[in-house]
Amino acid sequence: AHKKAFRFFGGVARYVVCDNLKAGVTKAHLYDPIINKAFREYSEYTGFRTIPARARKPQDKGNVERQIGVIQKQFYPRKRNDKFTSLLSLNQDFKVYMHELNHATMKEHGVSRYERFQQEKHLLLPLPRDSFCIPEYRTAKVHPDCHIQFKRNFYSVPHELASSLVKVRATQKVIEIFDHEGNAAATHILKEGKGKWSTHDQHYPQKAIALQSYTVQKAFETASRIGAETLKLIQFLCDGDYPYQYIRRVQGILNFHKAHSKTGKRTFNTQEMEHAASMCLRYQKYTYAYFKGCASQHQISQQNATTDQSPKRNRESIHLDESSSTNFLN
Repeated sequence: AHKKAFRFFGGVARYVVCDNLKAGVTKAHLYDPIINKAFREYSEYTGFRTIPARARKPQDKGNVERQIGVIQKQFYPRKRNDKFTSLLSLNQDFKVYMHELNHATMKEHGVSRYERFQQEKHLLLPLPRDSFCIPEYRTAKVHPDCHIQFKRNFYSVPHELASSLVKVRATQKVIEIFDHEGNAAATHILKEGKGKWSTHDQHYPQKAIALQSYTVQKAFETASRIGAETLKLIQFLCDGDYPYQYIRRVQGILNFHKAHSKTGKRTFNTQEMEHAASMCLRYQKYTYAYFKGCASQHQISQQNATTDQSPKRNRESIHLDESSSTNFLN
């Protein structure tokens, strides 16, 4: 709304007196109000300063709200019986009315609103050359694989920040990540869609450090308790110069063997896990979805093998009438 207003005026006011809404003021205070972080950035970029109006002090707002009453008393009765097929047509009529209102002579001043504005227009600051992109702020936790998740996409940060909370500032094009002290940690081009990764190799630790970390060692220990094939698969995924690259996938695969907190049942047993791991290694397909598919198919085949067996009954327990019992038993 401010961007459109300044563009309409052809310049920027030096001060903006805003009400205490959350878009402008995060926390209202008589002496030291806290301005919304995004709105403060916009004011610094544009060049104006924000002065929040005091609570329950209507004199701080000037006469801007009085103009709303003028419009309601004049425009609404004029268009009360008119029919509009779209919001655009209503706005076009309203634009014509606003032109008439601004050029009408005011009794108190003897000039129109437009003429008064022309006398003050030279006091406005120039408009910025580029349009301001409204930022979005969030807090995220760094995964052990040195990435954070933002809107279903993943962005790397230095490995020193693993398992810690970081602050995220995102615009329409760029995402910036800061540590808890406000120091810049990483910058990425914002990805579109979902499931996309943006990784800087220098954010990963050295291979020797990564292999000795608690996260990787715990994955090896868990895989060894399941079976040899599962351990081979996990070791293969953690091999290479960047063992953390697939640690999120490793955790997902190993969680298939984890008992459910309520039922105590496991998604896949040891035999199904070993079968899926061997299929991944044999056909060189190491994705989470392929592992789950192989384990699920093996689980279904084992269940069908036990349920498809014909029931066994004692011949003496079969009771038929005398005419058919002899032929049936023979």
